[in-house]
Amino acid sequence: MRTFLAIDISDEVRKKVAFLIEKFKGIDSGIKWVDPNNIHITIYFFGEIDENTKEGLETIVETSLKGVSRFSLTVEEISAFPSMRYPRVIWVGIKDESGELGAIFSTVKDGIEERNLPVNRENRAYKPHLTLGRVKRHPGNRLMREIEKHGTELFGSFTVDSVTLYRSTLTRDGPMYESLRKFSI
Repeated sequence: MRTFLAIDISDEVRKKVAFLIEKFKGIDSGIKWVDPNNIHITIYFFGEIDENTKEGLETIVETSLKGVSRFSLTVEEISAFPSMRYPRVIWVGIKDESGELGAIFSTVKDGIEERNLPVNRENRAYKPHLTLGRVKRHPGNRLMREIEKHGTELFGSFTVDSVTLYRSTLTRDGPMYESLRKFSI
């Protein structure tokens, strides 16, 4: 099963992001926009795993959350990976004043390495974000100007009180997510 660990965003933030996606959709069709109901903050993408690996990951996640208190995240700033000049992914940034999100990521990553679990290994620096869309063909100047216009937009803040292990099933209509286990903070 294809899996990842994520944080769900608040309904308020989801509505604001959905509004922006709808606006952008009308400007350029060269982007595969994410269904707003599927938008989340990925902590770690594990890839294909079996049931034994899932159990090991659940133990690692439980351990990574010990001592973590609820924390707030702010959703702001629109940009692109790898750059605005050569966009492949359009995203909204996540600001974590507490440092808890990065700590959870690091603890999970370390636990995977210690147990040598057969999962995807994250080698890039962790950059929490919400993926809005994936670029199929280079977007026109009009869309890029609109993204830059919203570059410093604030979408809101919310409190994180859980993380979720999800199964992702790829379909023609886009990914379908199923919660396998929710971990309270």
